[in-house]
Amino acid sequence: MNRIKEMQMKLLMAKERRLEKQTLLLDEFGCTLVSFSLNIPGLVKDSQTFRAVRDIGIQDLVNHCPAGAVKHMERLDGDTGPEGYIVLDIEAESVKRIAVSIEIHHPLGRIFDIDVFDGDGQQIGRSEVNLPPRKCLVCSRDAHECTRNQTHGIENLIECIEQMCTDYFEQDSLTEKAVV
Repeated sequence: MNRIKEMQMKLLMAKERRLEKQTLLLDEFGCTLVSFSLNIPGLVKDSQTFRAVRDIGIQDLVNHCPAGAVKHMERLDGDTGPEGYIVLDIEAESVKRIAVSIEIHHPLGRIFDIDVFDGDGQQIGRSEVNLPPRKCLVCSRDAHECTRNQTHGIENLIECIEQMCTDYFEQDSLTEKAVV
């Protein structure tokens, strides 16, 4: 089996595991659930950088929530990419608005894939909270349109993500040095 087919199988199994995990957490807590992953094209889905990106995104989301709202949080690492789960005692629509704001405004936000589910397991989409669709990593048009039309090659997407990460971590490093 070639590497692409092998990764496709791993991604399919990871999606099934994610669904099982989401169901378990919703059954256990019965309140808003955030399933956090990254939009990473290509065969390499996991790295120290991607884990750091996930952690930064999760922390930003938690920082935007009221104190005491987090009921459960966990992070999982694997070759299909880093993931995170956060159970929040906040209305799902409010969490979705926070998530979309982060996806739009955070320098790494376009890499974040923040899915929000209400206590009944219904996914809250951008349209349910009257927010615009996700923008493409490369050209800022509607991401679904670019994906459907295969407007940008995988190499172009990977290069864009790598540049976003490089820019972010270089700036973060400069900020740390300036503070010290």
